[in-house]
Amino acid sequence: MELNWTTFVLEILNFLVLMWILKRFLYRPVMAALNKRRDAIEQTLSETEREHAHASALEKEYQNRLNDWNQEKKQLREKMLEEIQDERTKRLQQLQDEIDSEKEKAASVREHREVEAFRGYRREAYEQSAVFASKLLSAAAGPEVEVNLFNLFMEQFGRLEDEQVANLHRACEIASGNMTVISAYPLKQEQRKRLETELGKICKNPINVDYQEDSKLLAGLRINFGNWVLGLNLQDELNGYVEIINEHIND
Repeated sequence: MELNWTTFVLEILNFLVLMWILKRFLYRPVMAALNKRRDAIEQTLSETEREHAHASALEKEYQNRLNDWNQEKKQLREKMLEEIQDERTKRLQQLQDEIDSEKEKAASVREHREVEAFRGYRREAYEQSAVFASKLLSAAAGPEVEVNLFNLFMEQFGRLEDEQVANLHRACEIASGNMTVISAYPLKQEQRKRLETELGKICKNPINVDYQEDSKLLAGLRINFGNWVLGLNLQDELNGYVEIINEHIND
């Protein structure tokens, strides 16, 4: 088989023309399309990266806000629990104060009742003792007791202090020597004489004595001149005892 150079050259020319045509009308458009597609893909990838970065930023911002909100919620919860505890403590303290106040009131009322009860018992005891003393003195009263009381009165009369004697002297002058001697039983003549002698020492002026009898004195005597009253008798002593009892009852 012989090589036909003409055909060979034509084939080469055809190949070169085909290559030029392909490059001119096929390769360049295809490459242009590919470049355009690549640029579009790169742009899409760039936009995707920007969107991803934006999404990451939004996610981070959301996470930060979520953390801040959780922290704020925790602080609010702790503050609320603290306020609840403070309010609970305050209410418990108020309740305890009210309980203590009620206890104090109850104790005061109880103490007042106990004091009143004690006063009642003491009043009853004093009253019974006064009644007993009155009955005892009434039963013991008699001429013999009056004699003893008269002698005791004369002994006390003789031991008066100077100030008392001066006061009696002035009272006697105001009364102009008029006196009233009251006794439960009639005084004997020697008792009257002894009494007038001692009274005369105080008055130093003539005295006028009016003797009277009063069984309510039980025993003893009472001397009135001016605004002064002297004496020693069971009735006055009993009245003084009752007054002391009344003072103790009212304390």
